[in-house]
Amino acid sequence: MLSNNKNSHAKGYLPLRLVLVLPFVLQIFAAVALTGYLSLCNGQQAVNDLASRLQREVSDRIDQHLDSYLNTGRQLAEINGDVIDLKLLDTQNLS
Repeated sequence: MLSNNKNSHAKGYLPLRLVLVLPFVLQIFAAVALTGYLSLCNGQQAVNDLASRLQREVSDRIDQHLDSYLNTGRQLAEINGDVIDLKLLDTQNLS
């Protein structure tokens, strides 16, 4: 009977332990891989959304500072024009 067991193992039969454990190991591996992949994709999307939001905020702030800076010159020119129109500033006297 002992030699019969060895011969059956040699004919290509899989051990019972392997047949019972392998499907569970593969299922756990697939679940962990899928969870990791979805987590990576979600993380990349979150980073891209944050980068886009930061770029928009920086762009808005730059626009705001440029408007403020460029508005100052326009306001000065408008004030000087009003003073000249009211004849409070002599354009002939440069000093």
